[in-house]
Amino acid sequence: MDSGTVKELAQPQEGLAVSILCPFNTRLPGNAHDSAVLKELRDSAVEKVDAALPGGAGTSLIARIDEAVAAVDMQHPREAVAVMVSPTVSRVITLDAPVEPNVVVGERFAIRDLLTAMSRSGWARIVLLSQEKSRCLDLRGGEIIERHDFGFPVEVVPPTEADTPHGDFPLDEHEHAEAAKFVFRAVNHALADLERHERWPLVLVGAQRDLAYFDEVSDPRAHIVGRVHGNHQRDTPDEIVHLVHAVLDEYEGQRQRSTCDEVREAIGSHAVSGIDDTWQAARAGRGHRLVVEVDYRFPARVVEGTLQVASNETDAVEATLEEVVRHDGDVVVVPAGSLADLGHIALFTRY
Repeated sequence: MDSGTVKELAQPQEGLAVSILCPFNTRLPGNAHDSAVLKELRDSAVEKVDAALPGGAGTSLIARIDEAVAAVDMQHPREAVAVMVSPTVSRVITLDAPVEPNVVVGERFAIRDLLTAMSRSGWARIVLLSQEKSRCLDLRGGEIIERHDFGFPVEVVPPTEADTPHGDFPLDEHEHAEAAKFVFRAVNHALADLERHERWPLVLVGAQRDLAYFDEVSDPRAHIVGRVHGNHQRDTPDEIVHLVHAVLDEYEGQRQRSTCDEVREAIGSHAVSGIDDTWQAARAGRGHRLVVEVDYRFPARVVEGTLQVASNETDAVEATLEEVVRHDGDVVVVPAGSLADLGHIALFTRY
């Protein structure tokens, strides 16, 4: 899902906006349970539409919901799907992170759920280093895809004996090291070509000595976020995902903590905090990057241009998020409690 799709969904809708979020079991494509859950969510959405638009006024919207639900690919599932339908918009969006089953029917789409799922999606590159065959795998959410382009897998023949006139002598330790570096220079070259095309967080997996050889010849600009020691060339894709999961979790946690620290330092110069100031700045189009805790809500109504707490009213956090997205800003979702000292929400401003 690209930022353009999120921006489109953040626009004011004509009539009711219906959001259905459904998780899937990717290991059992087409299973009966997923189909049953999706049907239950569809039925819940229809009930809410009928309640909001009685007397058959919601018939055409319900037909659009059914058409979108029918387009969901149950045979090739990702981690989840989001079905977004209004009188003028219909989108079926595959997600690379699990979500809680949910139905939202109201004035706006549940783009916060989409952005939260996007923040949890594991997009990373894994290079399995080996002097015989180095492999490259891309992790996209719960799916791992081995690359067969940009020179991967890398299999090169290094020098196997000393240069003449001593070609019959065995290689010494220095020559073994140079042979390994010869191989890993080729890996580095392939990786550099790939990263010029698309640059992702990179996890290196390999024997400690191979990792050390690669470090000596690799491009220091590579976006390496972690290393895993050991020979895992024969591991299955699922085993590799499990292997790097902790590394990627730690990287994401560090990234979130760094963002929180950065916004704290920016308060008073080019950032604001707390729902009131954040909402006002977002409405003015000043929002560059919103940082918000995952479960933070603030039901409120607008009275004379200010927010007043009111139960069962519009969530001011959702409204703030939409304004930021509409004005081409970014959103970073952080764990609960990360911004407790800043009122659970903060915003980097453009001016």
